[in-house]
Amino acid sequence: MIRLDNENLERILAFMEDDLPNCLYLYGDIVCYGLDDPNVAVWYEEKDGNICVVIMKYFSAAHVYSKKNDFEIGAVISKLLEINVTRISSKRSTVEMLFPELDDKYGVEYGAVFRLTSYRHLKSPVKIEKAEEKDARAIAELLTSNIVYSHSYKKEELEQEIRDRIVRKTGRSYIIKDGERIIGHDGVSIETDKFAVEGLAVVHDDFRNTLYGAFLESYMVNDLGKEGKALYCMIVEGRRMDNFERMGNKIEARYGKLFLKELSL
Repeated sequence: MIRLDNENLERILAFMEDDLPNCLYLYGDIVCYGLDDPNVAVWYEEKDGNICVVIMKYFSAAHVYSKKNDFEIGAVISKLLEINVTRISSKRSTVEMLFPELDDKYGVEYGAVFRLTSYRHLKSPVKIEKAEEKDARAIAELLTSNIVYSHSYKKEELEQEIRDRIVRKTGRSYIIKDGERIIGHDGVSIETDKFAVEGLAVVHDDFRNTLYGAFLESYMVNDLGKEGKALYCMIVEGRRMDNFERMGNKIEARYGKLFLKELSL
């Protein structure tokens, strides 16, 4: 595979720009971090002179994008095994191709990418605040205490990612505290001047019977809405999908994620 350099950067971005819901993280991380960042590496392959697939490693994750799934699967699998990541994300049809080749090492889940254009305004009875760099460890501990995230993230690496986003303003975190303990989190995993992607929403098990998750999401979505950016959200759980659709939001794409089995043990 060809390692992407700055000379071909615009060509790769142009390849993805007309299909952003299927490559939000890949496109957004390249735009936000560039190719000189030590946590980002990008490769691509061509077929008949045209780009057919792009692979990015970002921290311990990989993102794969192909418009037509016309890549040579052996080359993609070889690169993914070489970079040795804990999770691999792509559009659903691509993951359905990759999973049979990687099912000895990875589990799989599927979900939907929503474009959030409509969200209820809820007045929270508890304080919601933006997280600071010093909160990154406690946020990572909260997230990895939940099975939804513990099978995809190592706590130390997630802490590093969250801290990096807060410091560099490539993402943001909104939190609820009980005293000094962080008990709720919702955030933006990547944002550019064009769009933002909601991610890593969780409420501590002790407070699951509250509406804290809904209050956090309402606050964040409406706060971001003031900035005029397109806002996307990736959802696995069926009931949450139903809630978004009832509010008038539409599914823009279907995605899949492979997660390293050893993290789930």
